[in-house]
Amino acid sequence: MRFIKSYRYLSLVLYLSFLGCENKPQNYPFLKDFMSYLTYFNQNTGLSADFIPLDEQGNQMQRMYFLKALTQRQYIPIREEKNGKVYYKLYRLDKEKSTINDRILTTVAQFAEIEENFMSYEGKPFPTFKVLDLEGNQYDNQNTQGKILVLKTWFIRCHACVEEMPAMNKMVKAFDHRKDIVFLSLALDNEKNSRSF
Repeated sequence: MRFIKSYRYLSLVLYLSFLGCENKPQNYPFLKDFMSYLTYFNQNTGLSADFIPLDEQGNQMQRMYFLKALTQRQYIPIREEKNGKVYYKLYRLDKEKSTINDRILTTVAQFAEIEENFMSYEGKPFPTFKVLDLEGNQYDNQNTQGKILVLKTWFIRCHACVEEMPAMNKMVKAFDHRKDIVFLSLALDNEKNSRSF
């Protein structure tokens, strides 16, 4: 009788342990190595995208606190979708157990720091600027005031930048009738190379 009770107890403990492990991030296949997670991160998360941030327990939190948590090199964001909404939930990784986890956490923290920096500019006046396009038209704070300003930065040797140009050109053409939208493509290359490109 004691053996049966102990056996049932052990089975229950093992079953509960198994259930508890199911949702741990270490069991996600994209955490097997650094490149797998980087691929997952690039395809499934965008810290500047529209998402609902959640803490470890699944409670909604402010975006700035979510990003701050990611910069602490303890958490990664895991994408979840419910009822047509996108959520990013914080999952804790133990960096001491693995150099892979440490690399993942460092990379996520770097992206989060960049986005946190961008968010700190929200609501602040746009910096003073003055740029000339290749036709000699000047754009500055005065002649773009009250308009939607869409900025794209790129350089010729950036393959991703060049690959997205057809989509950007489509967008520019789609909004060509809107005089309240200004698209500026800021090339980091010199004028001669930009013209020949």
